[in-house]
Amino acid sequence: MIFSWLKCRKKWINKTNTMENLRKCNGRRFRAKIEGVQCDGKIRVEDGLVYLCQNEKTGINCTNKFGYKYSWVMPSMSVSELELYPNPAAEIEAYKDWQGGDKGKNADHVRVVIFRSGELVVCKDEDGNATQNYTCDELYEYGWRLVADPEPEDETVELTLDELIKEAAEKRGIPVENIKIKNEGNYERHA
Repeated sequence: MIFSWLKCRKKWINKTNTMENLRKCNGRRFRAKIEGVQCDGKIRVEDGLVYLCQNEKTGINCTNKFGYKYSWVMPSMSVSELELYPNPAAEIEAYKDWQGGDKGKNADHVRVVIFRSGELVVCKDEDGNATQNYTCDELYEYGWRLVADPEPEDETVELTLDELIKEAAEKRGIPVENIKIKNEGNYERHA
């Protein structure tokens, strides 16, 4: 039997489980490679289909793309390295849908979910021992909350035109006065 693996929620999961999990992720931010191109966007679930809404690769359109230009329907062999971003704080407080690999904490302890079947949840404690069975609601009632991964750092770099010109001149070993700016319109201007 051949398995196809996708990276999701910072862990590896079997592709057959991925679609079921992704159907629960409407509106969640993701990062993935579609046909080898790095894409960031949001997951949209419409009529049972999962779409990756983003601005890089055109595909089959969904009705609501969350403001993105394109959507790509799943499952697709063209998608790799699928990763979900952490939930915002408001979603973490209300989180009750515990899945294998999730970390939870209460006032005193941290545990990892090692098994989920229906509403039944089993965790591993700090000593590596399995806990008793809980339901998702019981974990919430007992004060357990999801431990989120840190938000990815913003990769935006702000530079002035003067800084860009100076860097270009230094890189090429020519005086700044010899740099001429040519506007070909093949770039996206960021405010």
